[in-house]
Amino acid sequence: MRSVSTTPDLVRHPERWTAEMARALASPSTANFACGSPGTKLVIVTAARLFVGNLSHDTTEENLRGAFSPHGQVTEVHVVQDRYTGRSRGFAFVTMAQSAQAAAAAQEMNGALLDGRPLRVMPAEAPGR
Repeated sequence: MRSVSTTPDLVRHPERWTAEMARALASPSTANFACGSPGTKLVIVTAARLFVGNLSHDTTEENLRGAFSPHGQVTEVHVVQDRYTGRSRGFAFVTMAQSAQAAAAAQEMNGALLDGRPLRVMPAEAPGR
């Protein structure tokens, strides 16, 4: 696993993570990405799975698949829904076939407009963390 150091400045400004993550994930042998700083929780991130936030409640899995597919093969899209209302909670997870594709998608799609809203895209934490 390749470790990328973060400074308090990066922790406060996640929009700056993308370039450093892209460099760390560019190696095909990199399966996971770890970041953290002294005094904070260590976060293990799965390279090919992306968190996509600030979604419109009208965004569908098909919309997301269409938006991310130009950056590589999308293997899974999961729009998280409220269990009681069935309405989107405003975020989703997109899984790409390769970590390099995920890094490129995160870099290109972070801040991009989808259904009238700017997306927040970053590598997702490993499930259960």
